[in-house]
Amino acid sequence: MHAAAHTKNIRVGSGGIMLPNHSPFKVVENFTLLEALHPGRIDLGLGRASGTDGWTAWALQRSREALAANDFPEQLDHLLSFFSRSFPTTHPFSNIRPPGDPSLVPVYRKEREINDK
Repeated sequence: MHAAAHTKNIRVGSGGIMLPNHSPFKVVENFTLLEALHPGRIDLGLGRASGTDGWTAWALQRSREALAANDFPEQLDHLLSFFSRSFPTTHPFSNIRPPGDPSLVPVYRKEREINDK
């Protein structure tokens, strides 16, 4: 937010939010707020790694069992559904409306390194 507040034209955003360490809803709240303050200039990068050692990863989670969860696809689906307000009506989160504009903040997801050699 500091970089966006002190510039007028450059795009700013995260190098990579490690989604396993964050609630998809909270990520949407934060980035829709940034987008509202700096329209068209905010980028959201996502990753699936814990981004740290095991002890710190555990400290970031609410339980030790969460460390073993491989729910990145579900987290990503939730995040995109919160942004687009497109949960199926039968989904438990379908009535949750995050604050801010429902337009999608650009999301960049790196699948893997590709070696062209």
